[in-house]
Amino acid sequence: MLRVPGTKWCGKGWSARNYVEMGGYSKADRCCRQHDLSCPFWILGFETKYNLFNWRVNTLMHCGCDER
Repeated sequence: MLRVPGTKWCGKGWSARNYVEMGGYSKADRCCRQHDLSCPFWILGFETKYNLFNWRVNTLMHCGCDER
């Protein structure tokens, strides 16, 4: 897994066992958690959704979610 060191929510997937668990960089974790869990439009890597194919290994999020 590719994860930002010291975090539980930043990177590919997350390692937190529950919603409130954070790593040493809790401010970054809160930002990543909100980004990952509140974005309504996303496509997993190498999957098709909304009639679009994501060729990347990482999840593709709607631009509005990434602007924050």
